[in-house]
Amino acid sequence: MMEQAAYDVGLVRFWNPKLQKLDDGLSLVLAQERANHPSLTPGYWHIVRQHPQATTVVLTCSWPDGSYREPGEWMVDKLKSVDNWNRRAMDEITERKRREAAAIEAAKVERRAHLVDDIQTGVKAKGNPGVNFDGSRKWTPRVKNKQK
Repeated sequence: MMEQAAYDVGLVRFWNPKLQKLDDGLSLVLAQERANHPSLTPGYWHIVRQHPQATTVVLTCSWPDGSYREPGEWMVDKLKSVDNWNRRAMDEITERKRREAAAIEAAKVERRAHLVDDIQTGVKAKGNPGVNFDGSRKWTPRVKNKQK
């Protein structure tokens, strides 16, 4: 895989020391345009973590939509935010997951309330169509102007 990486000496020389402060095995590489390794996106920058006793990990430097992204300070911030050995990072990850679960539950409750309201409205409309059919008068609406 590493033979399919190209190097931009200036960027690599600038970013590798910063990445290696976080972890000695981290390095920044640029995949060649003809790279065909499954972990590499041709023409994109990658953060590679090599460890002799573990699998090589490759992170593609891209925006969330998958488009090209230049190396920057965001890489260090991202790596720090997913550092499982850092207690603060783990607390932030746990809190984010808790907030996401709470938001999902709140959306379910709101949807359930809307469904109940729709069902109640349907039942009321079926039992009370809003028109007087008693024959004593012409059809007249039973609904009165209600101000809320």
